Amino acid sequence: MGAGNSSSSSGSNMQYSSQTSNPWSPQSGYLTTAWQNAQDAYANQQNNQYKGQFASGPTSDQYGAYSTASNAAMNVMNSGSNQQSSGKDYMTQGANYSNAGATGLSDTLAGNTVDNHISNAQKFAAGFDPNAQAKAAMLGAKQDLSDSTIPNIYRQGSAAGGINSSNAALMQSNAEAKFGQQEGALANQYAAQEYNQGYTNSQGTTNSNIQGYGALGALGSNMYSGGNNAVNSGVSNTNTGATMGVNAANGTQSLNQLKNTSDLQNYLGNYKLSQDNLNNLWNIIGGKSWGGTTTGTSYGTQQQQTQQTPSTMSTIGSGLGALGSLFGSGGSGGLLGSLGGLFK
Repeated sequence: MGAGNSSSSSGSNMQYSSQTSNPWSPQSGYLTTAWQNAQDAYANQQNNQYKGQFASGPTSDQYGAYSTASNAAMNVMNSGSNQQSSGKDYMTQGANYSNAGATGLSDTLAGNTVDNHISNAQKFAAGFDPNAQAKAAMLGAKQDLSDSTIPNIYRQGSAAGGINSSNAALMQSNAEAKFGQQEGALANQYAAQEYNQGYTNSQGTTNSNIQGYGALGALGSNMYSGGNNAVNSGVSNTNTGATMGVNAANGTQSLNQLKNTSDLQNYLGNYKLSQDNLNNLWNIIGGKSWGGTTTGTSYGTQQQQTQQTPSTMSTIGSGLGALGSLFGSGGSGGLLGSLGGLFK
Protein backbone atom coordinates (compact mmCIF):
# COMPACT_ATOMS: atom_id res chain seq x y z
CA MET A 1 0.00 0.00 0.00
CA GLY A 2 2.73 2.49 0.89
CA ALA A 3 6.34 2.90 -0.06
CA GLY A 4 8.94 0.98 1.90
CA ASN A 5 12.33 -0.69 1.95
CA SER A 6 13.69 -4.00 3.24
CA SER A 7 17.00 -5.56 4.12
CA SER A 8 18.20 -9.02 5.06
CA SER A 9 21.31 -10.79 6.26
CA SER A 10 22.16 -14.40 6.82
CA GLY A 11 24.82 -16.60 8.21
CA SER A 12 25.22 -20.05 9.75
CA ASN A 13 21.68 -21.12 8.78
CA MET A 14 20.24 -18.06 10.61
CA GLN A 15 18.54 -15.44 8.49
CA TYR A 16 17.47 -11.97 9.63
CA SER A 17 15.18 -9.62 7.67
CA SER A 18 13.70 -6.13 8.30
CA GLN A 19 11.02 -4.28 6.31
CA THR A 20 9.79 -0.74 6.85
CA SER A 21 6.55 0.60 5.32
CA ASN A 22 5.44 4.22 5.04
CA PRO A 23 2.00 5.73 4.42
CA TRP A 24 0.77 5.64 0.89
CA SER A 25 1.80 8.85 -0.81
CA PRO A 26 -1.74 9.84 -2.02
CA GLN A 27 -2.75 9.90 1.65
CA SER A 28 -0.31 12.66 2.53
CA GLY A 29 -2.46 15.55 1.42
CA TYR A 30 -5.51 14.32 3.21
CA LEU A 31 -3.55 13.64 6.37
CA THR A 32 -1.96 17.06 6.22
CA THR A 33 -5.36 18.72 5.89
CA ALA A 34 -6.87 16.59 8.67
CA TRP A 35 -4.04 17.34 11.04
CA GLN A 36 -4.16 21.06 10.24
CA ASN A 37 -7.93 21.11 10.89
CA ALA A 38 -7.39 19.24 14.15
CA GLN A 39 -4.76 21.77 15.16
CA ASP A 40 -7.12 24.65 14.31
CA ALA A 41 -10.00 23.04 16.25
CA TYR A 42 -7.73 22.50 19.23
CA ALA A 43 -6.49 26.08 19.23
CA ASN A 44 -10.03 27.44 18.77
CA GLN A 45 -11.33 25.39 21.69
CA GLN A 46 -8.45 26.44 23.92
CA ASN A 47 -9.15 30.09 23.15
CA ASN A 48 -12.93 29.82 23.63
CA GLN A 49 -13.39 27.64 26.69
CA TYR A 50 -16.72 27.30 28.50
CA LYS A 51 -16.93 29.80 31.36
CA GLY A 52 -20.22 28.74 32.99
CA GLN A 53 -20.95 26.30 35.81
CA PHE A 54 -20.48 22.58 35.43
CA ALA A 55 -22.41 21.59 38.57
CA SER A 56 -25.26 23.26 40.42
CA GLY A 57 -24.72 24.10 44.09
CA PRO A 58 -27.28 24.36 46.91
CA THR A 59 -29.90 27.09 46.89
CA SER A 60 -31.04 29.49 49.60
CA ASP A 61 -34.46 27.82 49.52
CA GLN A 62 -32.86 24.51 50.43
CA TYR A 63 -30.98 26.06 53.33
CA GLY A 64 -34.17 27.83 54.39
CA ALA A 65 -36.14 24.58 54.31
CA TYR A 66 -33.62 22.81 56.52
CA SER A 67 -33.49 25.81 58.84
CA THR A 68 -37.28 25.71 59.16
CA ALA A 69 -37.11 21.98 59.79
CA SER A 70 -34.48 22.54 62.48
CA ASN A 71 -36.66 25.16 64.22
CA ALA A 72 -39.67 22.86 63.98
CA ALA A 73 -37.60 20.04 65.47
CA MET A 74 -36.63 22.26 68.40
CA ASN A 75 -40.26 23.22 68.98
CA VAL A 76 -41.31 19.58 68.94
CA MET A 77 -38.55 18.69 71.39
CA ASN A 78 -39.52 21.56 73.72
CA SER A 79 -43.17 20.50 73.53
CA GLY A 80 -42.16 16.93 74.33
CA SER A 81 -40.09 18.10 77.28
CA ASN A 82 -43.02 20.13 78.62
CA GLN A 83 -45.32 17.16 78.18
CA GLN A 84 -42.97 14.99 80.17
CA SER A 85 -42.71 17.55 82.98
CA SER A 86 -46.49 18.05 83.19
CA GLY A 87 -47.09 14.34 82.91
CA LYS A 88 -44.75 13.62 85.82
CA ASP A 89 -46.58 16.20 87.96
CA TYR A 90 -49.91 14.59 87.09
CA MET A 91 -48.53 11.17 87.89
CA THR A 92 -47.31 12.36 91.30
CA GLN A 93 -50.59 14.08 92.14
CA GLY A 94 -52.58 11.14 90.83
CA ALA A 95 -50.57 8.72 92.94
CA ASN A 96 -51.20 10.88 96.03
CA TYR A 97 -54.94 10.96 95.33
CA SER A 98 -55.02 7.22 94.74
CA ASN A 99 -53.17 6.53 97.97
CA ALA A 100 -55.43 8.90 99.95
CA GLY A 101 -58.53 7.32 98.41
CA ALA A 102 -57.33 3.81 99.13
CA THR A 103 -56.41 4.65 102.73
CA GLY A 104 -59.67 6.49 103.41
CA LEU A 105 -61.74 3.76 101.80
CA SER A 106 -59.98 1.10 103.82
CA ASP A 107 -60.56 2.96 107.09
CA THR A 108 -64.19 3.68 106.22
CA LEU A 109 -64.95 0.07 105.36
CA ALA A 110 -63.25 -1.05 108.55
CA GLY A 111 -65.55 1.26 110.55
CA ASN A 112 -68.73 0.24 108.72
CA THR A 113 -70.04 -1.96 111.57
CA VAL A 114 -73.25 -2.00 113.61
CA ASP A 115 -71.38 -1.27 116.83
CA ASN A 116 -69.79 1.85 115.33
CA HIS A 117 -73.12 3.04 113.98
CA ILE A 118 -74.76 2.49 117.41
CA SER A 119 -71.94 4.36 119.10
CA ASN A 120 -72.27 7.20 116.60
CA ALA A 121 -76.07 7.25 117.10
CA GLN A 122 -75.68 7.43 120.86
CA LYS A 123 -73.18 10.24 120.54
CA PHE A 124 -75.55 12.07 118.24
CA ALA A 125 -78.53 11.58 120.60
CA ALA A 126 -76.46 12.66 123.61
CA GLY A 127 -76.30 16.11 122.15
CA PHE A 128 -80.02 16.60 122.66
CA ASP A 129 -82.31 16.70 125.80
CA PRO A 130 -85.54 14.86 124.91
CA ASN A 131 -87.17 15.74 128.25
CA ALA A 132 -86.62 19.42 127.69
CA GLN A 133 -87.92 19.03 124.17
CA ALA A 134 -91.01 17.25 125.46
CA LYS A 135 -91.66 19.92 128.11
CA ALA A 136 -91.28 22.60 125.52
CA ALA A 137 -93.68 20.74 123.25
CA MET A 138 -96.18 20.21 126.14
CA LEU A 139 -95.95 23.75 127.45
CA GLY A 140 -99.26 24.77 125.89
CA ALA A 141 -101.00 21.64 127.14
CA LYS A 142 -99.62 22.18 130.62
CA GLN A 143 -100.88 25.74 130.65
CA ASP A 144 -104.28 24.53 129.52
CA LEU A 145 -104.25 21.90 132.29
CA SER A 146 -103.43 24.49 134.90
CA ASP A 147 -105.72 27.23 133.64
CA SER A 148 -108.68 25.28 132.36
CA THR A 149 -108.87 21.54 133.01
CA ILE A 150 -108.22 21.51 136.79
CA PRO A 151 -110.39 24.59 137.54
CA ASN A 152 -113.23 23.03 135.53
CA ILE A 153 -112.98 19.85 137.60
CA TYR A 154 -113.51 21.81 140.78
CA ARG A 155 -116.27 23.97 139.32
CA GLN A 156 -118.14 20.91 138.19
CA GLY A 157 -117.76 19.35 141.67
CA SER A 158 -119.00 22.54 143.33
CA ALA A 159 -122.02 22.67 141.08
CA ALA A 160 -122.84 19.12 142.08
CA GLY A 161 -122.64 20.02 145.77
CA GLY A 162 -119.27 18.33 146.30
CA ILE A 163 -117.14 21.24 147.35
CA ASN A 164 -113.88 19.98 148.85
CA SER A 165 -114.86 16.53 147.72
CA SER A 166 -112.16 13.90 147.35
CA ASN A 167 -113.49 13.12 143.90
CA ALA A 168 -112.31 16.45 142.59
CA ALA A 169 -108.85 15.88 144.01
CA LEU A 170 -108.76 12.42 142.50
CA MET A 171 -109.79 13.74 139.07
CA GLN A 172 -107.07 16.40 139.32
CA SER A 173 -104.52 13.75 140.15
CA ASN A 174 -105.64 11.63 137.19
CA ALA A 175 -105.45 14.61 134.84
CA GLU A 176 -101.94 15.49 135.99
CA ALA A 177 -100.84 11.84 135.73
CA LYS A 178 -102.10 11.62 132.14
CA PHE A 179 -100.28 14.85 131.33
CA GLY A 180 -97.06 13.41 132.79
CA GLN A 181 -97.51 10.21 130.79
CA GLN A 182 -97.99 12.15 127.60
CA GLU A 183 -94.95 14.29 128.32
CA GLY A 184 -92.86 11.20 129.08
CA ALA A 185 -94.05 9.43 125.95
CA LEU A 186 -93.19 12.48 123.91
CA ALA A 187 -89.72 12.62 125.49
CA ASN A 188 -89.18 8.95 124.62
CA GLN A 189 -90.33 9.62 121.08
CA TYR A 190 -87.86 12.46 120.75
CA ALA A 191 -85.06 10.31 122.16
CA ALA A 192 -85.86 7.52 119.68
CA GLN A 193 -85.99 9.96 116.79
CA GLU A 194 -82.63 11.45 117.74
CA TYR A 195 -81.07 8.01 118.07
CA ASN A 196 -82.48 6.88 114.72
CA GLN A 197 -81.32 10.09 113.13
CA GLY A 198 -77.84 9.54 114.56
CA TYR A 199 -77.75 5.98 113.23
CA THR A 200 -78.97 7.13 109.83
CA ASN A 201 -76.40 9.91 109.79
CA SER A 202 -73.63 7.46 110.68
CA GLN A 203 -74.61 5.16 107.84
CA GLY A 204 -75.00 8.08 105.44
CA THR A 205 -71.58 9.44 106.37
CA THR A 206 -70.07 6.00 105.84
CA ASN A 207 -71.72 5.64 102.44
CA SER A 208 -70.65 9.17 101.46
CA ASN A 209 -67.09 8.44 102.52
CA ILE A 210 -67.08 5.21 100.55
CA GLN A 211 -68.26 7.05 97.46
CA GLY A 212 -65.95 10.00 98.05
CA TYR A 213 -62.83 7.95 98.68
CA GLY A 214 -63.71 5.71 95.74
CA ALA A 215 -64.10 8.76 93.51
CA LEU A 216 -60.83 10.18 94.83
CA GLY A 217 -59.05 6.93 94.06
CA ALA A 218 -60.57 6.82 90.57
CA LEU A 219 -59.56 10.43 89.98
CA GLY A 220 -56.04 9.68 91.12
CA SER A 221 -55.88 6.62 88.89
CA ASN A 222 -57.11 8.60 85.88
CA MET A 223 -54.66 11.41 86.59
CA TYR A 224 -51.80 8.95 86.92
CA SER A 225 -52.79 7.24 83.68
CA GLY A 226 -53.16 10.58 81.91
CA GLY A 227 -49.82 11.74 83.26
CA ASN A 228 -48.18 8.53 82.13
CA ASN A 229 -49.66 8.96 78.66
CA ALA A 230 -48.38 12.53 78.60
CA VAL A 231 -44.90 11.37 79.58
CA ASN A 232 -44.92 8.69 76.87
CA SER A 233 -46.20 11.18 74.32
CA GLY A 234 -43.54 13.64 75.44
CA VAL A 235 -40.82 11.04 75.05
CA SER A 236 -42.15 10.17 71.59
CA ASN A 237 -42.29 13.84 70.59
CA THR A 238 -38.82 14.43 71.97
CA ASN A 239 -37.48 11.50 69.96
CA THR A 240 -39.36 12.70 66.89
CA GLY A 241 -37.95 16.20 67.34
CA ALA A 242 -34.46 14.78 67.81
CA THR A 243 -34.81 12.75 64.61
CA MET A 244 -36.08 15.81 62.78
CA GLY A 245 -33.14 17.79 64.14
CA VAL A 246 -30.64 15.14 63.05
CA ASN A 247 -32.21 15.01 59.58
CA ALA A 248 -32.11 18.80 59.33
CA ALA A 249 -28.48 18.85 60.46
CA ASN A 250 -27.56 16.08 58.03
CA GLY A 251 -29.45 17.89 55.28
CA THR A 252 -27.56 21.10 55.98
CA GLN A 253 -24.31 19.14 55.97
CA SER A 254 -25.26 17.57 52.64
CA LEU A 255 -25.88 21.04 51.21
CA ASN A 256 -22.49 22.16 52.48
CA GLN A 257 -20.92 19.09 50.90
CA LEU A 258 -22.86 19.74 47.70
CA LYS A 259 -21.42 23.25 47.60
CA ASN A 260 -17.90 21.90 48.06
CA THR A 261 -18.49 19.24 45.43
CA SER A 262 -19.95 21.69 42.95
CA ASP A 263 -17.12 24.15 43.59
CA LEU A 264 -14.59 21.39 42.92
CA GLN A 265 -16.41 20.24 39.78
CA ASN A 266 -16.61 23.81 38.52
CA TYR A 267 -12.91 24.24 39.27
CA LEU A 268 -11.97 21.04 37.44
CA GLY A 269 -14.43 21.56 34.58
CA ASN A 270 -12.20 23.77 32.45
CA TYR A 271 -9.25 21.45 33.01
CA LYS A 272 -11.35 18.53 31.84
CA LEU A 273 -12.43 20.44 28.73
CA SER A 274 -8.80 21.17 27.96
CA GLN A 275 -7.89 17.53 28.52
CA ASP A 276 -10.78 16.33 26.35
CA ASN A 277 -9.79 18.80 23.66
CA LEU A 278 -6.23 17.57 23.75
CA ASN A 279 -7.41 13.95 23.65
CA ASN A 280 -9.50 14.73 20.59
CA LEU A 281 -6.45 16.21 18.88
CA TRP A 282 -4.38 13.20 19.84
CA ASN A 283 -7.00 10.76 18.57
CA ILE A 284 -6.91 12.46 15.18
CA ILE A 285 -3.19 12.90 14.64
CA GLY A 286 -1.76 10.13 16.77
CA GLY A 287 -4.43 7.47 16.98
CA LYS A 288 -3.47 5.73 13.73
CA SER A 289 -0.34 3.93 12.63
CA TRP A 290 0.55 4.88 9.08
CA GLY A 291 3.65 2.75 8.76
CA GLY A 292 5.72 0.22 10.57
CA THR A 293 8.80 -1.97 10.65
CA THR A 294 8.66 -5.77 10.45
CA THR A 295 11.68 -7.78 11.55
CA GLY A 296 12.10 -11.53 11.52
CA THR A 297 14.64 -14.27 12.10
CA SER A 298 14.75 -17.86 10.98
CA TYR A 299 16.96 -20.77 11.86
CA GLY A 300 16.46 -23.85 9.78
CA THR A 301 12.72 -24.46 9.63
CA GLN A 302 11.91 -22.24 12.63
CA GLN A 303 10.80 -18.66 12.01
CA GLN A 304 9.98 -15.74 14.31
CA GLN A 305 8.46 -12.45 13.18
CA THR A 306 7.88 -9.24 15.15
CA GLN A 307 5.79 -6.25 14.08
CA GLN A 308 6.98 -2.95 15.54
CA THR A 309 4.89 0.17 15.30
CA PRO A 310 7.01 3.31 15.06
CA SER A 311 6.36 6.42 17.11
CA THR A 312 4.20 9.15 15.66
CA MET A 313 7.23 11.33 15.09
CA SER A 314 8.86 8.49 13.17
CA THR A 315 5.75 8.08 11.05
CA ILE A 316 5.53 11.80 10.40
CA GLY A 317 9.20 12.10 9.54
CA SER A 318 9.37 9.06 7.27
CA GLY A 319 5.93 9.02 5.69
CA LEU A 320 5.03 12.64 5.18
CA GLY A 321 7.97 14.68 4.07
CA ALA A 322 5.52 17.20 2.68
CA LEU A 323 4.55 18.17 6.28
CA GLY A 324 7.85 19.91 6.87
CA SER A 325 6.21 23.26 6.30
CA LEU A 326 3.53 22.44 8.90
CA PHE A 327 6.04 21.55 11.61
CA GLY A 328 8.62 24.09 10.66
CA SER A 329 12.27 23.09 10.61
CA GLY A 330 12.26 21.55 14.06
CA GLY A 331 11.73 24.83 15.90
CA SER A 332 8.92 25.76 18.19
CA GLY A 333 6.76 27.71 15.75
CA GLY A 334 4.94 24.83 14.03
CA LEU A 335 2.71 22.00 15.23
CA LEU A 336 5.73 20.17 16.64
CA GLY A 337 6.52 23.09 18.88
CA SER A 338 2.91 23.45 20.03
CA LEU A 339 2.61 19.77 20.94
CA GLY A 340 5.90 19.77 22.80
CA GLY A 341 6.99 16.37 23.99
CA LEU A 342 3.57 14.78 23.55
CA PHE A 343 4.74 12.38 20.87
CA LYS A 344 7.97 11.24 22.52
